[in-house]
Amino acid sequence: MELKKLGVKAVHPYAYRWNGFEDRGEITGVYNVKPNDSSEFRICYQITYPDGEVDYTPVSSFVDGTYDFISREQSL
Repeated sequence: MELKKLGVKAVHPYAYRWNGFEDRGEITGVYNVKPNDSSEFRICYQITYPDGEVDYTPVSSFVDGTYDFISREQSL
């Protein structure tokens, strides 16, 4: 079995950190996130960017085409 890290790239201009595909992050976890008291829980990918910033992006943002998955060259 071979495992590779999974990254993300923004493919929509309204996506967080849209910089013409230059600022790609890496998926570092999956969490059930409740953004505030009036929201419901949602499944999110934890994305860590090259500068160390961490963001939580809903799975629905991948389903609707705002982000795409990319395979990293590094194996686990």
